[in-house]
Amino acid sequence: MTLKRRIVAGLASVLLSSQPAAAVSLADFVGQYVYAGSQDERQAILAEVDRAISELSFFLRPLARMAVKSLELTPKSIAIRWDGRLVGIQTSPAGISETPADGSLVTMNSLGRTITMQRQLTQDTLVEVTRSSDGDSNTKMTLTSGKSVLNIRSVLVTHHIPTPITLKLTYRRQR
Repeated sequence: MTLKRRIVAGLASVLLSSQPAAAVSLADFVGQYVYAGSQDERQAILAEVDRAISELSFFLRPLARMAVKSLELTPKSIAIRWDGRLVGIQTSPAGISETPADGSLVTMNSLGRTITMQRQLTQDTLVEVTRSSDGDSNTKMTLTSGKSVLNIRSVLVTHHIPTPITLKLTYRRQR
């Protein structure tokens, strides 16, 4: 066999043996997850809050820090469910919210605030967009490590803090 034929045969065997990554469906996200962030992740969240409020007046920073920390930025657990039409996400200690899985907007009232929310699966990422009078959030959830780890990247924008807060959180699926 000539060198050229060996190269072609080798490439063909590699291409034929490699399989595309399995697509992620909403059913893959269904489950109970617990916060599994490392100490570095927790420190990064605190640093991100400090960075976001750094442009505020010296007198307002402690109040802003306290207000942001009261938002429960790292829920202890997250439960995701899907019934074929609605995606429900429950964070502990907060309640559950359900939205259509197709990205349709849902408007709800909570504690005197009007909130619009939408969720949909886009390129293996569960995307949630929330808007309210207090601010907006854009959250992207992905699965890694054999679909046992839920990685969350959330960008929070509030009218009270001059720059967005970007959070990166890690949750491990409970078996």
